[in-house]
Amino acid sequence: MNLDRWRPVYVFDTSALIQFALPRSPGHAALLARLDQQGQYFYHPITLSELAEYVHEPIVRERRRSLSPTQVADFICTRRLPLTSLHTQRKQDDSRTNLHGRRFLPGATSFEWFSYLAHQRSRLRNLCQSADNQLTVVAALTDHQILALAGWLQRSRYQVTFVSGDQRQLAAAAYLAVPWIYSHDPSRVPCFAWAAP
Repeated sequence: MNLDRWRPVYVFDTSALIQFALPRSPGHAALLARLDQQGQYFYHPITLSELAEYVHEPIVRERRRSLSPTQVADFICTRRLPLTSLHTQRKQDDSRTNLHGRRFLPGATSFEWFSYLAHQRSRLRNLCQSADNQLTVVAALTDHQILALAGWLQRSRYQVTFVSGDQRQLAAAAYLAVPWIYSHDPSRVPCFAWAAP
C-alpha cells in the first residue's frame, strides 16, 4: 500500500461499503459529505468474500426468508455492484469506475499485521459478547480483521477513520480507541456500548 501520511485514510467494512455504493441507502448523502474527497479509501480483502457470498439467490433466500422475490433480486444487486466496482478499481485508476469519485483499494496485510491481530485477540481484557451472546474477543474474526486493518494503520501513524454500519463493530472501534464514523448516521458522536461479558 502506498499511503500519503498527510491525507486522511478511511477503512470501510462491508456494510459501510454497500451503503456508500448505493445513493438511495439511508445516510448516503450525509456520509458522502462527511468524507474528504481527497482521502484514501481502503477495505480489507475479506470484504470481497463477504460480498460474493450474497450474489447467490439460494443463499439469500435461505438466510433472508422474509424477503419477496423482488427484494431478493434487489439485495443481490446491492452486493454485486460494489463487488464488480472494487475488482475494476483495483486494476485501473479510472474515474468512471470509482464509487462516487472515490477509488477504493484493498489493504495489504503483512505478518506484522497478523501478529497485531493475534495480540489483540490474546488479551483477556478484550473479551466481549457477540450478537448471539457467545463470548468472543473484540468481534467475530472476520469483523475483527477489518477493524484491525484500521487499528494497524493508526498504530503506523496514519490519520485513520473506521467506517461501519455495524454498531458492535463501532463499539469495538471506540473501545480500541480507533476513530470511527457510523455510516447510517455520520453525525453521531456518542459511542455505542461495548458488550462486556
